Amino acid sequence: MTIEAPRPILSEADLLRRFAAKHRVKTRRHIDGTVIIPGRLGHVYELDEEQLAVLLTLPSVRHWTFARARLIADGFAIVQNGDSEGCAAFCPSDVSQARAAIREAKIRPRRLCSAGQLASLKRFAFIAEERIQ
Repeated sequence: MTIEAPRPILSEADLLRRFAAKHRVKTRRHIDGTVIIPGRLGHVYELDEEQLAVLLTLPSVRHWTFARARLIADGFAIVQNGDSEGCAAFCPSDVSQARAAIREAKIRPRRLCSAGQLASLKRFAFIAEERIQ
């Protein structure tokens, strides 16, 4: 008989925050107080302790029909199916599903600055401080 180690208790939205950090996207609090990853056509939220879901609110029935077909082909499970909107559950550790969710919800990843850009920003900030004094 093997004894399983107890699973660590995750704080609220810890799974979502780790997902956001890994994929360089920002989180925010929704109107109802839950943490989400906002996008132009929907958002990603924590469905349960092991799964995330993407909520899509699309402009027409046709858009949702084709988006739903793409999500099912990527291995998503449709949780809610409306006329022009719906929710699909996915495993956050599956990279292809994560990319598909980010793509379908039109979530923009944060940009990374190169060393040259950081040096340029520091140079301009120094000039601005010099002019103020």
